[in-house]
Amino acid sequence: MYGLRNVSSIRACPPALALYAWENGSEAHAKALYGCHYPTPNTAGYPYLKRHSFHGWRLSLVGKPYGSFTMSRGTSSFHVGGTDFPLNCT
Repeated sequence: MYGLRNVSSIRACPPALALYAWENGSEAHAKALYGCHYPTPNTAGYPYLKRHSFHGWRLSLVGKPYGSFTMSRGTSSFHVGGTDFPLNCT
Protein backbone atom coordinates (compact mmCIF):
# COMPACT_ATOMS: atom_id res chain seq x y z
CA MET A 1 0.00 0.00 0.00
CA TYR A 2 1.15 3.51 -0.70
CA GLY A 3 -0.28 6.98 -1.18
CA LEU A 4 -2.46 6.72 1.91
CA ARG A 5 -4.83 9.68 2.17
CA ASN A 6 -7.00 10.21 5.25
CA VAL A 7 -6.49 6.60 6.32
CA SER A 8 -3.87 4.87 8.46
CA SER A 9 -2.07 1.74 7.38
CA ILE A 10 -3.78 -0.05 10.28
CA ARG A 11 -7.19 0.70 8.71
CA ALA A 12 -6.12 0.20 5.09
CA CYS A 13 -4.29 -3.09 5.50
CA PRO A 14 -7.26 -5.39 6.33
CA PRO A 15 -9.33 -4.61 3.20
CA ALA A 16 -6.23 -4.75 0.99
CA LEU A 17 -5.25 -8.14 2.39
CA ALA A 18 -8.85 -9.39 2.15
CA LEU A 19 -8.95 -8.38 -1.52
CA TYR A 20 -5.63 -10.13 -2.12
CA ALA A 21 -6.87 -13.32 -0.42
CA TRP A 22 -10.15 -13.22 -2.35
CA GLU A 23 -8.47 -12.60 -5.72
CA ASN A 24 -5.93 -15.38 -5.22
CA GLY A 25 -8.45 -17.82 -3.79
CA SER A 26 -9.74 -18.74 -7.23
CA GLU A 27 -8.86 -18.07 -10.85
CA ALA A 28 -12.50 -17.13 -11.33
CA HIS A 29 -12.10 -14.35 -8.76
CA ALA A 30 -9.17 -12.80 -10.64
CA LYS A 31 -11.19 -12.94 -13.85
CA ALA A 32 -14.11 -11.30 -12.05
CA LEU A 33 -11.89 -8.46 -10.80
CA TYR A 34 -10.29 -7.19 -13.99
CA GLY A 35 -9.75 -7.79 -17.68
CA CYS A 36 -7.69 -6.41 -20.55
CA HIS A 37 -8.68 -4.54 -23.70
CA TYR A 38 -6.38 -5.23 -26.65
CA PRO A 39 -6.42 -2.61 -29.45
CA THR A 40 -5.11 -5.19 -31.92
CA PRO A 41 -4.32 -8.88 -31.48
CA ASN A 42 -0.53 -8.42 -31.49
CA THR A 43 -0.20 -5.42 -29.16
CA ALA A 44 -0.15 -4.98 -25.41
CA GLY A 45 -3.47 -4.07 -23.95
CA TYR A 46 -4.70 -1.91 -21.14
CA PRO A 47 -6.55 -3.03 -18.02
CA TYR A 48 -10.08 -2.32 -16.91
CA LEU A 49 -11.93 -3.25 -13.75
CA LYS A 50 -14.94 -5.51 -13.88
CA ARG A 51 -15.63 -5.22 -10.17
CA HIS A 52 -15.96 -1.75 -8.67
CA SER A 53 -16.44 -2.41 -4.96
CA PHE A 54 -15.16 -4.79 -2.31
CA HIS A 55 -16.18 -4.89 1.36
CA GLY A 56 -17.51 -1.33 1.21
CA TRP A 57 -14.45 0.08 -0.56
CA ARG A 58 -14.63 1.53 -4.08
CA LEU A 59 -12.13 0.02 -6.52
CA SER A 60 -10.71 2.09 -9.37
CA LEU A 61 -7.76 2.60 -11.68
CA VAL A 62 -6.45 6.14 -11.20
CA GLY A 63 -3.98 7.94 -13.48
CA LYS A 64 -2.31 7.28 -16.78
CA PRO A 65 -1.21 5.34 -18.73
CA TYR A 66 -2.66 2.25 -17.02
CA GLY A 67 -3.65 3.58 -13.64
CA SER A 68 -2.80 2.80 -10.07
CA PHE A 69 -5.15 0.33 -8.45
CA THR A 70 -6.91 2.41 -5.79
CA MET A 71 -9.27 1.58 -2.95
CA SER A 72 -11.36 4.46 -1.58
CA ARG A 73 -14.20 5.10 0.83
CA GLY A 74 -15.46 8.60 1.51
CA THR A 75 -12.43 10.90 1.74
CA SER A 76 -10.04 8.01 2.45
CA SER A 77 -8.01 6.29 -0.24
CA PHE A 78 -4.85 4.34 -0.90
CA HIS A 79 -3.08 2.66 -3.78
CA VAL A 80 -2.41 -1.07 -3.82
CA GLY A 81 0.82 -2.46 -5.25
CA GLY A 82 2.13 -5.98 -5.54
CA THR A 83 2.56 -8.76 -8.05
CA ASP A 84 -0.74 -7.99 -9.83
CA PHE A 85 -0.68 -4.22 -9.57
CA PRO A 86 -0.09 -2.26 -11.60
CA LEU A 87 -2.08 -4.51 -13.88
CA ASN A 88 -0.14 -6.03 -16.74
CA CYS A 89 -1.86 -6.71 -20.06
CA THR A 90 1.04 -7.92 -22.18
